[in-house]
Amino acid sequence: MNREDWLDYFEAINGRTPSAAEIAEALAANEFQDYDVTNIENEDKGSQVFDTVEDSGAVSTNSQLEKIEGQNPDFQTASAYPYANEVFSPAEQQSGSENQALADFKVKGKNYFVWFMDQLKAPQIKTQASYLVYGLITLALAALFLAWGYVNYIHRIFTSVINMTISGESLKLQQPELFSTLEDVVDSSFGFTKVISVSLIILVAYLLISGIPSLIHKVTSKSQTKLTELVGQVLSFTPLLAVINLLALAVSFMAPNKLVVYNQYSGSILSSISSIGSDPLTALAYLVNLIKKIPAVTSAKTVLIYLVLFSIVGLAILLVVYLGNVKSSFGYLNHFYVSLIALFIFVVIIYVLDKTLLSSFLSGIENFQTSLKELY
Repeated sequence: MNREDWLDYFEAINGRTPSAAEIAEALAANEFQDYDVTNIENEDKGSQVFDTVEDSGAVSTNSQLEKIEGQNPDFQTASAYPYANEVFSPAEQQSGSENQALADFKVKGKNYFVWFMDQLKAPQIKTQASYLVYGLITLALAALFLAWGYVNYIHRIFTSVINMTISGESLKLQQPELFSTLEDVVDSSFGFTKVISVSLIILVAYLLISGIPSLIHKVTSKSQTKLTELVGQVLSFTPLLAVINLLALAVSFMAPNKLVVYNQYSGSILSSISSIGSDPLTALAYLVNLIKKIPAVTSAKTVLIYLVLFSIVGLAILLVVYLGNVKSSFGYLNHFYVSLIALFIFVVIIYVLDKTLLSSFLSGIENFQTSLKELY
Protein backbone atom coordinates (compact mmCIF):
# COMPACT_ATOMS: atom_id res chain seq x y z
CA MET A 1 0.00 0.00 0.00
CA ASN A 2 1.35 3.43 -0.89
CA ARG A 3 0.99 6.65 1.08
CA GLU A 4 -2.07 7.91 -0.82
CA ASP A 5 -4.00 4.64 -0.34
CA TRP A 6 -3.21 4.63 3.37
CA LEU A 7 -4.38 8.23 3.75
CA ASP A 8 -7.65 7.41 1.97
CA TYR A 9 -8.21 4.39 4.20
CA PHE A 10 -7.43 6.35 7.40
CA GLU A 11 -9.84 9.16 6.45
CA ALA A 12 -12.57 6.64 5.58
CA ILE A 13 -12.24 4.81 8.89
CA ASN A 14 -11.72 7.78 11.22
CA GLY A 15 -13.47 10.58 9.35
CA ARG A 16 -10.47 12.93 9.59
CA THR A 17 -7.01 13.42 8.20
CA PRO A 18 -4.12 11.87 10.14
CA SER A 19 -1.63 13.94 12.08
CA ALA A 20 2.06 14.01 11.25
CA ALA A 21 2.79 11.80 14.25
CA GLU A 22 0.22 9.23 13.11
CA ILE A 23 1.69 9.18 9.61
CA ALA A 24 5.19 8.68 11.00
CA GLU A 25 3.97 5.90 13.29
CA ALA A 26 2.19 4.12 10.42
CA LEU A 27 5.30 4.42 8.26
CA ALA A 28 7.46 2.97 11.02
CA ALA A 29 5.01 0.08 11.40
CA ASN A 30 5.25 -0.62 7.63
CA GLU A 31 1.54 -0.01 7.12
CA PHE A 32 2.46 1.76 3.89
CA GLN A 33 5.56 2.40 1.84
CA ASP A 34 6.81 5.92 1.18
CA TYR A 35 8.31 6.11 -2.29
CA ASP A 36 9.40 9.75 -1.93
CA VAL A 37 13.21 10.07 -2.06
CA THR A 38 14.50 13.15 -0.26
CA ASN A 39 18.23 12.63 0.13
CA ILE A 40 20.98 12.00 -2.37
CA GLU A 41 24.52 11.75 -1.07
CA ASN A 42 27.52 12.94 -3.08
CA GLU A 43 30.31 10.63 -1.97
CA ASP A 44 33.17 12.77 -3.35
CA LYS A 45 32.11 16.32 -2.44
CA GLY A 46 30.38 15.84 0.85
CA SER A 47 26.63 15.68 1.04
CA GLN A 48 24.39 17.50 -1.39
CA VAL A 49 20.77 17.28 -0.35
CA PHE A 50 17.92 18.18 -2.58
CA ASP A 51 14.21 17.42 -2.65
CA THR A 52 13.04 15.10 -5.37
CA VAL A 53 9.34 15.64 -4.67
CA GLU A 54 7.94 17.87 -7.41
CA ASP A 55 6.17 21.00 -6.22
CA SER A 56 4.53 23.48 -8.58
CA GLY A 57 7.29 25.10 -10.60
CA ALA A 58 9.93 22.69 -9.26
CA VAL A 59 12.54 21.11 -11.51
CA SER A 60 12.00 17.41 -12.20
CA THR A 61 14.18 14.79 -10.52
CA ASN A 62 15.82 13.77 -13.79
CA SER A 63 16.84 17.32 -14.72
CA GLN A 64 18.28 17.87 -11.21
CA LEU A 65 20.34 14.71 -11.50
CA GLU A 66 21.60 15.72 -14.94
CA LYS A 67 22.64 19.16 -13.58
CA ILE A 68 24.56 17.64 -10.66
CA GLU A 69 26.24 15.10 -12.91
CA GLY A 70 27.34 17.92 -15.24
CA GLN A 71 28.90 19.82 -12.35
CA ASN A 72 30.57 16.75 -10.92
CA PRO A 73 31.54 13.99 -13.38
CA ASP A 74 32.36 11.68 -10.48
CA PHE A 75 28.83 11.91 -9.10
CA GLN A 76 27.05 8.54 -9.11
CA THR A 77 23.27 8.42 -9.05
CA ALA A 78 23.63 4.98 -7.54
CA SER A 79 24.37 6.67 -4.21
CA ALA A 80 20.68 7.58 -3.97
CA TYR A 81 19.34 4.56 -5.88
CA PRO A 82 21.72 1.72 -4.88
CA TYR A 83 20.23 -0.71 -7.39
CA ALA A 84 19.52 1.70 -10.27
CA ASN A 85 22.36 0.43 -12.43
CA GLU A 86 22.39 -3.15 -11.19
CA VAL A 87 21.10 -5.84 -13.52
CA PHE A 88 18.89 -8.39 -11.80
CA SER A 89 18.36 -11.91 -13.03
CA PRO A 90 14.79 -12.98 -13.92
CA ALA A 91 14.71 -15.14 -10.80
CA GLU A 92 15.67 -12.17 -8.60
CA GLN A 93 13.09 -9.94 -10.29
CA GLN A 94 10.40 -12.57 -9.75
CA SER A 95 11.45 -12.97 -6.10
CA GLY A 96 11.21 -9.20 -5.58
CA SER A 97 7.77 -9.09 -7.16
CA GLU A 98 6.59 -11.97 -4.99
CA ASN A 99 7.89 -10.29 -1.84
CA GLN A 100 6.13 -7.04 -2.76
CA ALA A 101 2.91 -8.91 -3.54
CA LEU A 102 3.15 -10.71 -0.19
CA ALA A 103 3.71 -7.42 1.63
CA ASP A 104 0.71 -5.84 -0.13
CA PHE A 105 -1.42 -8.88 0.70
CA LYS A 106 -0.48 -8.64 4.38
CA VAL A 107 -1.38 -4.94 4.47
CA LYS A 108 -4.71 -5.53 2.76
CA GLY A 109 -5.42 -8.47 5.05
CA LYS A 110 -4.74 -6.33 8.09
CA ASN A 111 -6.97 -3.57 6.74
CA TYR A 112 -9.75 -6.10 6.09
CA PHE A 113 -9.49 -7.40 9.66
CA VAL A 114 -9.67 -3.85 11.04
CA TRP A 115 -12.74 -3.13 8.91
CA PHE A 116 -14.36 -6.44 9.92
CA MET A 117 -13.93 -5.78 13.64
CA ASP A 118 -15.10 -2.16 13.37
CA GLN A 119 -18.28 -3.16 11.58
CA LEU A 120 -18.86 -6.10 13.91
CA LYS A 121 -18.63 -3.82 16.95
CA ALA A 122 -20.87 -1.15 15.45
CA PRO A 123 -22.83 -2.35 12.39
CA GLN A 124 -24.64 0.37 10.49
CA ILE A 125 -27.58 0.54 8.12
CA LYS A 126 -25.45 2.51 5.69
CA THR A 127 -21.93 3.91 5.82
CA GLN A 128 -20.48 7.01 4.19
CA ALA A 129 -17.58 5.10 2.66
CA SER A 130 -18.07 2.23 0.23
CA TYR A 131 -16.29 -1.05 0.93
CA LEU A 132 -17.67 -3.20 -1.86
CA VAL A 133 -14.82 -5.72 -2.02
CA TYR A 134 -14.65 -6.26 1.74
CA GLY A 135 -18.43 -6.57 1.94
CA LEU A 136 -18.69 -9.06 -0.93
CA ILE A 137 -15.92 -11.22 0.52
CA THR A 138 -17.70 -11.32 3.88
CA LEU A 139 -21.08 -11.94 2.25
CA ALA A 140 -19.62 -14.92 0.38
CA LEU A 141 -18.17 -16.26 3.65
CA ALA A 142 -21.56 -15.87 5.33
CA ALA A 143 -23.23 -17.85 2.54
CA LEU A 144 -20.55 -20.54 2.74
CA PHE A 145 -20.90 -20.90 6.52
CA LEU A 146 -24.68 -21.28 6.40
CA ALA A 147 -24.62 -23.71 3.48
CA TRP A 148 -21.88 -25.78 5.10
CA GLY A 149 -23.86 -25.88 8.35
CA TYR A 150 -27.00 -27.34 6.76
CA VAL A 151 -25.17 -29.75 4.46
CA ASN A 152 -22.99 -30.92 7.34
CA TYR A 153 -26.08 -31.50 9.48
CA ILE A 154 -27.74 -33.67 6.82
CA HIS A 155 -24.45 -35.45 6.17
CA ARG A 156 -24.12 -36.37 9.83
CA ILE A 157 -27.75 -37.54 10.03
CA PHE A 158 -27.30 -39.93 7.10
CA THR A 159 -23.99 -41.11 8.51
CA SER A 160 -25.72 -41.88 11.80
CA VAL A 161 -28.32 -43.96 9.96
CA ILE A 162 -25.74 -46.15 8.20
CA ASN A 163 -23.80 -46.28 11.47
CA MET A 164 -26.77 -47.45 13.52
CA THR A 165 -26.00 -49.71 16.46
CA ILE A 166 -28.76 -52.25 17.08
CA SER A 167 -28.45 -54.60 20.06
CA GLY A 168 -24.73 -53.91 20.26
CA GLU A 169 -24.09 -54.63 16.57
CA SER A 170 -23.42 -52.14 13.80
CA LEU A 171 -22.77 -52.25 10.08
CA LYS A 172 -19.41 -50.58 10.61
CA LEU A 173 -18.23 -53.47 12.81
CA GLN A 174 -19.95 -56.33 11.02
CA GLN A 175 -19.36 -55.30 7.39
CA PRO A 176 -16.71 -52.54 7.25
CA GLU A 177 -16.38 -52.69 3.45
CA LEU A 178 -20.11 -52.17 2.93
CA PHE A 179 -20.10 -49.39 5.51
CA SER A 180 -17.22 -47.67 3.69
CA THR A 181 -19.16 -47.91 0.41
CA LEU A 182 -22.27 -46.40 1.99
CA GLU A 183 -20.14 -43.68 3.54
CA ASP A 184 -18.82 -42.80 0.09
CA VAL A 185 -22.42 -42.60 -1.14
CA VAL A 186 -23.26 -40.12 1.63
CA ASP A 187 -20.13 -38.08 0.81
CA SER A 188 -21.04 -37.91 -2.87
CA SER A 189 -24.62 -36.83 -2.11
CA PHE A 190 -23.79 -34.31 0.63
CA GLY A 191 -20.15 -33.44 0.20
CA PHE A 192 -18.07 -30.54 -1.09
CA THR A 193 -20.03 -30.18 -4.34
CA LYS A 194 -23.30 -29.83 -2.47
CA VAL A 195 -21.77 -27.24 -0.12
CA ILE A 196 -20.63 -25.12 -3.08
CA SER A 197 -23.96 -25.36 -4.93
CA VAL A 198 -25.97 -24.44 -1.83
CA SER A 199 -23.53 -21.60 -1.07
CA LEU A 200 -24.09 -20.13 -4.53
CA ILE A 201 -27.87 -20.30 -4.08
CA ILE A 202 -27.69 -18.48 -0.74
CA LEU A 203 -25.16 -15.96 -2.09
CA VAL A 204 -27.46 -15.02 -4.97
CA ALA A 205 -30.25 -14.35 -2.47
CA TYR A 206 -27.90 -12.28 -0.30
CA LEU A 207 -26.78 -10.22 -3.29
CA LEU A 208 -30.36 -9.52 -4.34
CA ILE A 209 -31.34 -8.47 -0.82
CA SER A 210 -28.27 -6.21 -0.58
CA GLY A 211 -28.60 -4.73 -4.05
CA ILE A 212 -32.32 -4.03 -4.41
CA PRO A 213 -32.46 -1.14 -1.86
CA SER A 214 -29.49 0.50 -3.58
CA LEU A 215 -31.16 0.07 -6.96
CA ILE A 216 -34.40 1.58 -5.64
CA HIS A 217 -32.45 4.53 -4.20
CA LYS A 218 -30.59 5.11 -7.46
CA VAL A 219 -33.76 5.01 -9.56
CA THR A 220 -35.97 7.11 -7.29
CA SER A 221 -33.38 9.75 -6.44
CA LYS A 222 -31.75 9.72 -9.90
CA SER A 223 -28.39 9.52 -8.19
CA GLN A 224 -25.24 9.79 -10.31
CA THR A 225 -23.36 7.53 -7.89
CA LYS A 226 -22.44 4.15 -9.30
CA LEU A 227 -24.64 1.27 -8.20
CA THR A 228 -21.61 -0.71 -7.03
CA GLU A 229 -20.59 2.14 -4.74
CA LEU A 230 -24.10 2.36 -3.29
CA VAL A 231 -24.11 -1.37 -2.64
CA GLY A 232 -20.71 -1.08 -0.95
CA GLN A 233 -22.20 1.42 1.49
CA VAL A 234 -24.87 -1.00 2.77
CA LEU A 235 -22.62 -3.99 3.44
CA SER A 236 -21.65 -2.96 6.95
CA PHE A 237 -23.91 -5.73 8.31
CA THR A 238 -21.99 -8.57 6.65
CA PRO A 239 -19.49 -9.24 9.49
CA LEU A 240 -22.35 -9.76 11.96
CA LEU A 241 -24.15 -12.02 9.50
CA ALA A 242 -20.96 -14.02 8.92
CA VAL A 243 -20.49 -14.55 12.66
CA ILE A 244 -24.10 -15.70 13.12
CA ASN A 245 -23.75 -18.17 10.24
CA LEU A 246 -20.42 -19.36 11.61
CA LEU A 247 -22.18 -20.20 14.87
CA ALA A 248 -24.77 -22.15 12.86
CA LEU A 249 -21.94 -24.11 11.26
CA ALA A 250 -20.41 -24.85 14.67
CA VAL A 251 -23.76 -26.07 16.02
CA SER A 252 -24.17 -28.49 13.09
CA PHE A 253 -21.22 -30.51 14.38
CA MET A 254 -23.27 -31.30 17.49
CA ALA A 255 -25.58 -33.52 15.42
CA PRO A 256 -24.94 -37.21 16.16
CA ASN A 257 -23.12 -39.30 13.57
CA LYS A 258 -24.07 -42.55 15.29
CA LEU A 259 -27.44 -43.91 16.43
CA VAL A 260 -27.99 -46.42 19.22
CA VAL A 261 -31.55 -47.76 18.88
CA TYR A 262 -33.68 -50.74 19.78
CA ASN A 263 -34.29 -53.33 17.09
CA GLN A 264 -37.98 -52.45 16.90
CA TYR A 265 -37.21 -48.89 15.73
CA SER A 266 -34.52 -49.63 13.13
CA GLY A 267 -37.01 -50.52 10.43
CA SER A 268 -39.03 -47.37 11.07
CA ILE A 269 -35.96 -45.16 10.76
CA LEU A 270 -34.90 -46.75 7.49
CA SER A 271 -38.39 -46.54 6.03
CA SER A 272 -38.61 -42.86 7.02
CA ILE A 273 -35.32 -42.08 5.30
CA SER A 274 -36.28 -44.03 2.18
CA SER A 275 -39.62 -42.22 1.83
CA ILE A 276 -38.27 -38.67 2.12
CA GLY A 277 -37.75 -38.18 -1.61
CA SER A 278 -41.14 -39.57 -2.67
CA ASP A 279 -43.25 -38.14 0.15
CA PRO A 280 -41.42 -35.60 2.36
CA LEU A 281 -44.45 -34.80 4.53
CA THR A 282 -45.13 -38.44 5.38
CA ALA A 283 -41.46 -39.05 6.13
CA LEU A 284 -41.41 -35.98 8.36
CA ALA A 285 -44.43 -37.28 10.27
CA TYR A 286 -42.64 -40.60 10.84
CA LEU A 287 -39.54 -38.85 12.07
CA VAL A 288 -41.52 -36.64 14.45
CA ASN A 289 -43.06 -39.77 15.96
CA LEU A 290 -39.65 -41.42 16.29
CA ILE A 291 -38.18 -38.32 17.94
CA LYS A 292 -40.45 -38.94 20.92
CA LYS A 293 -39.08 -42.46 21.37
CA ILE A 294 -35.37 -42.37 20.47
CA PRO A 295 -33.04 -40.12 22.50
CA ALA A 296 -30.40 -39.96 19.74
CA VAL A 297 -32.97 -38.65 17.25
CA THR A 298 -34.10 -36.13 19.86
CA SER A 299 -30.60 -34.65 20.02
CA ALA A 300 -30.63 -34.30 16.23
CA LYS A 301 -33.91 -32.41 16.52
CA THR A 302 -32.38 -30.03 19.08
CA VAL A 303 -29.49 -29.24 16.76
CA LEU A 304 -31.91 -28.58 13.92
CA ILE A 305 -33.82 -26.13 16.13
CA TYR A 306 -30.61 -24.22 16.82
CA LEU A 307 -29.80 -24.15 13.11
CA VAL A 308 -33.23 -22.74 12.31
CA LEU A 309 -32.94 -20.13 15.09
CA PHE A 310 -29.59 -18.89 13.79
CA SER A 311 -31.08 -18.73 10.30
CA ILE A 312 -33.99 -16.64 11.60
CA VAL A 313 -31.56 -14.25 13.31
CA GLY A 314 -29.68 -13.91 10.02
CA LEU A 315 -32.94 -13.16 8.20
CA ALA A 316 -33.79 -10.55 10.83
CA ILE A 317 -30.44 -8.82 10.20
CA LEU A 318 -31.08 -8.86 6.46
CA LEU A 319 -34.60 -7.50 6.88
CA VAL A 320 -33.51 -4.64 9.15
CA VAL A 321 -30.81 -3.54 6.72
CA TYR A 322 -33.06 -4.09 3.71
CA LEU A 323 -35.93 -1.94 4.95
CA GLY A 324 -33.57 0.56 6.60
CA ASN A 325 -32.13 1.43 3.21
CA VAL A 326 -35.51 1.84 1.51
CA LYS A 327 -36.21 5.50 2.26
CA SER A 328 -37.47 6.79 -1.06
CA SER A 329 -40.76 7.68 -2.69
CA PHE A 330 -41.47 7.12 -6.34
CA GLY A 331 -44.02 9.12 -8.29
CA TYR A 332 -47.39 8.77 -6.60
CA LEU A 333 -46.02 6.15 -4.23
CA ASN A 334 -44.89 7.56 -0.92
CA HIS A 335 -42.28 6.02 1.35
CA PHE A 336 -44.83 3.69 2.98
CA TYR A 337 -45.91 2.09 -0.28
CA VAL A 338 -42.37 1.83 -1.59
CA SER A 339 -41.37 0.06 1.64
CA LEU A 340 -44.39 -2.24 1.35
CA ILE A 341 -43.44 -3.21 -2.21
CA ALA A 342 -39.83 -3.74 -1.13
CA LEU A 343 -41.01 -5.98 1.71
CA PHE A 344 -43.07 -8.03 -0.73
CA ILE A 345 -39.98 -8.47 -2.93
CA PHE A 346 -38.01 -9.58 0.15
CA VAL A 347 -40.63 -12.22 0.98
CA VAL A 348 -40.59 -13.49 -2.61
CA ILE A 349 -36.79 -13.79 -2.54
CA ILE A 350 -36.88 -15.78 0.71
CA TYR A 351 -39.69 -18.00 -0.60
CA VAL A 352 -37.79 -18.80 -3.80
CA LEU A 353 -34.64 -19.37 -1.73
CA ASP A 354 -36.41 -21.89 0.51
CA LYS A 355 -37.93 -23.75 -2.43
CA THR A 356 -34.60 -23.88 -4.24
CA LEU A 357 -32.73 -25.10 -1.17
CA LEU A 358 -35.37 -27.75 -0.47
CA SER A 359 -35.13 -28.93 -4.08
CA SER A 360 -31.34 -29.11 -3.81
CA PHE A 361 -31.45 -31.14 -0.60
CA LEU A 362 -34.12 -33.49 -1.96
CA SER A 363 -32.02 -34.08 -5.08
CA GLY A 364 -29.15 -35.12 -2.80
CA ILE A 365 -31.45 -37.54 -0.97
CA GLU A 366 -32.67 -38.97 -4.27
CA ASN A 367 -29.07 -39.51 -5.35
CA PHE A 368 -28.49 -41.31 -2.07
CA GLN A 369 -31.52 -43.55 -2.63
CA THR A 370 -30.50 -44.26 -6.24
CA SER A 371 -27.03 -45.27 -5.14
CA LEU A 372 -28.48 -47.61 -2.52
CA LYS A 373 -30.71 -49.29 -5.12
CA GLU A 374 -27.69 -49.82 -7.35
CA LEU A 375 -25.82 -51.46 -4.48
CA TYR A 376 -28.67 -53.83 -3.73
